[in-house]
Amino acid sequence: MEWYPLAFEPIIKKVLWGGSALAEFKQMDFDSRRAGESWEISAVKDHVSVLENGPLRGKTLEELIRIDPEGLLGSKVLERYGKEFPLLMKWIDTAADLSIQVHPDDAFARALGQRFGKTELWYVVRAGSEAELVAGFNKELSREEYLRRIADDSIEEVLLRHPVQAGDVFMMPPGRVHSIGKDILLAEIQQSSDITYRIYDFGRKDDRGNTRPLHTELAAQCLDYKLYSEYKTSYPKLLNQAVELNRNKYFRVNRFELKAQTPLLEIERNPAAGKSFIAYMCIEGALELHCSNGSYGRLTRGRTLLIPAAAGSCRLQCKESALVLEIVADC
Repeated sequence: MEWYPLAFEPIIKKVLWGGSALAEFKQMDFDSRRAGESWEISAVKDHVSVLENGPLRGKTLEELIRIDPEGLLGSKVLERYGKEFPLLMKWIDTAADLSIQVHPDDAFARALGQRFGKTELWYVVRAGSEAELVAGFNKELSREEYLRRIADDSIEEVLLRHPVQAGDVFMMPPGRVHSIGKDILLAEIQQSSDITYRIYDFGRKDDRGNTRPLHTELAAQCLDYKLYSEYKTSYPKLLNQAVELNRNKYFRVNRFELKAQTPLLEIERNPAAGKSFIAYMCIEGALELHCSNGSYGRLTRGRTLLIPAAAGSCRLQCKESALVLEIVADC
């Protein structure tokens, strides 16, 4: 099988809190009103990505994996997860606050019959002047206090809010209470899971006048009630080299800020050495990805490419400037 950089049709999710910037950001023509999410690469049940480029166009991610599991996933990913794609990558755009929520870890999820829990990373792409998000509590809580505050509608008083700007990075491990505030566009890299336990939803109603269900008891079992000293990730902003934003047992995310100082900037990349696929999410600008097997793909703002493990090492080529995230399944 001769693999090449894979581009998938975005799965656009219309939601209560969705914004209107995704079509402009992705430079695509679709109705982006209340389009809160664009799932870029997904193997989540009933939301599986479909390939939009090359000779395999029209095949789902699951079908592509069946063609050549190790060639697409990589040797270590296949060994660890079998023929399952372990990550989910998306863009999120908000016009209103998301619900206050939490995600379970693998053990809790499996006890309830789910394959994965949810560890996730946020990279803020754009943010309004007063934008903020929730990550953690502003003091150490007990389970009893949490339940009391849910009952008396005072949970917002103990949420830790963080003003944000473009370039901010937050890691959200399982158990951490969190919410994305309004007027934020961000990239989210996470385990392949759609499990969310909603804690508080501001009393909102949908277009039919219905409130969304809360998961108070499940959340109580998952929450990490501790207070931590750091929630935002610090990293150096360096040009033309990989800057690691986070490495955990599920994935590794590097940031590349590219600026051509000659007619063509070229950077060789082989972060997985055949052990994992690589994905690139473009935040700004444009670049080309040239694989050692001779295949290549073009990446522009708001788009995502998946480099199969068997496509070999990758050369980033940039004629002007670009800002991209590089994602590898850490195995």
